[in-house]
Amino acid sequence: MKRLFIFFLILLGLNYIVAQEILVPEKLKTIPNSQCYWAYSVERVNTKHDSYNYIITVNVAQIDGAWYRGTLKLKDGTVYCRFNDKGITKKIQFKKSRKNWIGKFKIYTKKTLPLEIVANYNQQEVIMPLNLNEGRYPGE
Repeated sequence: MKRLFIFFLILLGLNYIVAQEILVPEKLKTIPNSQCYWAYSVERVNTKHDSYNYIITVNVAQIDGAWYRGTLKLKDGTVYCRFNDKGITKKIQFKKSRKNWIGKFKIYTKKTLPLEIVANYNQQEVIMPLNLNEGRYPGE
């Protein structure tokens, strides 16, 4: 439990909010026997009277014992988010950028907006819930 608490403190310091463990084959890890986690960060970059621009960055981190050991590059991972904006279902595919996946999109509501970040690696799908417009993230 102490390891997990330290891990979340490290992620919060890096502006990452939520993390979930994923299974990654040992041959892909740069640190043998480490645990791997998906994590995301959220930033609202600008505000206009009728819309908000968000950037969500997803990262895969390796943890060895109680220590953060850096990011892991996965070639076959896909990340997207899905949500309803004013009754319209949207799916935003994230773009791979080095060791991160980055999603940039605009929403048109000032109300709390629940969405799901879906991270898929090796047919293992992890869903990470997220609420925007609650004042929790930079720029909100």
